Amino acid sequence: VFILAVMVIMAFLPTGGNAAAKSFVDPSKKYTYTQLGKDIKELQQQYPDIVKVKTIGKSEYGRNIYAVGLGKGSAKVFINGSHHAREWMTTSLNMELIDQYTAAYKGNKKIGGYNVKSLLNSSTLWFVPMVNPDGVTLQQQGLNAFPKSTHSSLIKMNNGSKNFKRWKANAKGIDLNRQYNAGWSAIKNSPKSPSYKNYKGKTPESAKEVKAIVSFVNEVKPEMAIAYHSSGEILYWNYKQNATNKKRDLVYAK
Repeated sequence: VFILAVMVIMAFLPTGGNAAAKSFVDPSKKYTYTQLGKDIKELQQQYPDIVKVKTIGKSEYGRNIYAVGLGKGSAKVFINGSHHAREWMTTSLNMELIDQYTAAYKGNKKIGGYNVKSLLNSSTLWFVPMVNPDGVTLQQQGLNAFPKSTHSSLIKMNNGSKNFKRWKANAKGIDLNRQYNAGWSAIKNSPKSPSYKNYKGKTPESAKEVKAIVSFVNEVKPEMAIAYHSSGEILYWNYKQNATNKKRDLVYAK
């Protein structure tokens, strides 16, 4: 599993000419929920032997939450992006990883010194590239992407502004990254009502998006999880491990 983690870090670096197959993802442009669906469909059609696609749930406004499985093996890693709406570049990263891995697999190439075909024949990387499709759509497209009946409440949650570029939450005003039942009751600086950021919700794991992720993780039972965010330049890894696991995870983190 540690080798797989290294692959994840290395995959978006220059590959030294290793990738030869057609690219299906353009990470240089605004990456939308609609584009995500198109790219996932193309990748599955091109690589049906190693790409699996599941809809693991629906967002609060009915958008699909997609999971993409890459590989054939029993060892599993879970990678995700866009818990926070304004951090949708992490969806681009997830999809670019899938694009590069599939190309390297087909061409029997290496990434970061590792043979991708060998690794993906013995393991499966599960991606949820866009955990928060409603929030991403609101941040990118604004009020017009949502029913008029919701506009006043969305503006209120955005402190009166019609500019949603700073939006982090889902479209119900819940910060999905603060929704998990992991120290939820101890979270500080949570607004008292739904907001564009930081509101943890009335109860843990109540948002539809988080329910979908928790159910999926319980189904897949990954050996490692990596959640990408787009600010901070820091790796959070130490959370209530026992002594043995803490020593192990420090190696992974380094």
